[in-house]
Amino acid sequence: MESFRDPTYPLMRWPDRWSRPPLPHGFGGIAVRTRRARGIRRHEPDRNIGVNGRPLWHGWGRMIAVVPPGEHLVEVREKAVEGASWVSVRTGEVVELDYVASRTPGAHGLLGRRPVRGIGTTKRSWVFSAAALLVAFAVLPFTGLPETLGRPPRFTFLVAGMIAIACLAPWAWERRRRRADRRIRIDAADEARLVTDAVSRQPASFLGTTPRSIPAPAEGLGCLLIAFQYRHTLAEDLPHAGNAHSWLADPRLWIDGRSRPASWATWWYELTPGRHEVEVWLPTGEGRSGEPDDRITPLTVPVRVAEGDIRLLAIEVDTHTRLGATQLNLVEDGSTRTLRRPAFGERVDVSHQISVRTR
Repeated sequence: MESFRDPTYPLMRWPDRWSRPPLPHGFGGIAVRTRRARGIRRHEPDRNIGVNGRPLWHGWGRMIAVVPPGEHLVEVREKAVEGASWVSVRTGEVVELDYVASRTPGAHGLLGRRPVRGIGTTKRSWVFSAAALLVAFAVLPFTGLPETLGRPPRFTFLVAGMIAIACLAPWAWERRRRRADRRIRIDAADEARLVTDAVSRQPASFLGTTPRSIPAPAEGLGCLLIAFQYRHTLAEDLPHAGNAHSWLADPRLWIDGRSRPASWATWWYELTPGRHEVEVWLPTGEGRSGEPDDRITPLTVPVRVAEGDIRLLAIEVDTHTRLGATQLNLVEDGSTRTLRRPAFGERVDVSHQISVRTR
């Protein structure tokens, strides 16, 4: 594990089978343990771990972020946010979270309170099924079935049935595992957490990347459910792990001109019945400032909320970061060439493709 340059919070290593290191006086801690799925031999990219919208470290293992007492947002990211949790930390307390990568290639892992069960499937069931089918074909001539059944079509039905079973068995297994994974994700999810905007003092409920339950609006009100999602691609095939520009800042949200809490997760907002203007500023990869860039036009979506209604707004962003030639240099050092990664604050170009769905 390695920390990002100039992390926002102090970090302490906590390897497995080691006793917990002591915390500084007056502080708490957030321990996140990241681990690969058991039995997976493919290369798994390192994950980035951050607190309160700032990247802190990347890699596999366990580390503690030393934070002041209070409410904190914890995220695990790679090309997208794979897990988000809102935790409460008391003085002298260490909140332990566990992240496990999915066995399914390309699927998101799972972040939750320890211990977290493994999720996902591999292609081993298909390999075993294909191997069993080949063995069945190999021993079929010695069973006497071909002579008993005679010529087609009865023998053809037998072969077709064997192939169908070989295909249906792993398909049914994967389908069963996907249903079980959905239950595991919901069980690991946190309950809705009420968060208040620091500027407008407007409340909202944080539901995480996998909502456990959706609160019902109060009598005479409706609610707006916004799911913020992104997929981030870095040019030049740069890895996301440890790259400052791979960590996108949180989106900024205004409803009827008043700022509301938002992050790359699902949020619940209670509103009065009627028409509302939702305005979203997307991050531009400008580094630590996090200020909106006037090159990007804010996204404005009008929505109408009815009394007792739950309106869904899904904002999906496909982001591509292009680093200019002045930011990406190959430095000759004898026979070794090293790639200098851009730091926070260096200018980059970001393009967005935005998909908005309402329901």
